[in-house]
Amino acid sequence: MEAEPETASEAPTADAAGLIRVARGLQPAELLLKNGRLIDTFTGETVSTDVAIHAGRIAGLGDYRAR
Repeated sequence: MEAEPETASEAPTADAAGLIRVARGLQPAELLLKNGRLIDTFTGETVSTDVAIHAGRIAGLGDYRAR
């Protein structure tokens, strides 16, 4: 019998504390995508911004530092 896939709420959060530290700017991101293009779906505007990634998840948008 196959196991059912995990939902987002059941996904492992092993590094949730690290993700929060990166989001708050207390720890550098694992990966920083510079000058990314973000589309604001409410206004239709395209905005240039940096995207901080930690543990495979987006930690934040804006001014961040990376390792």
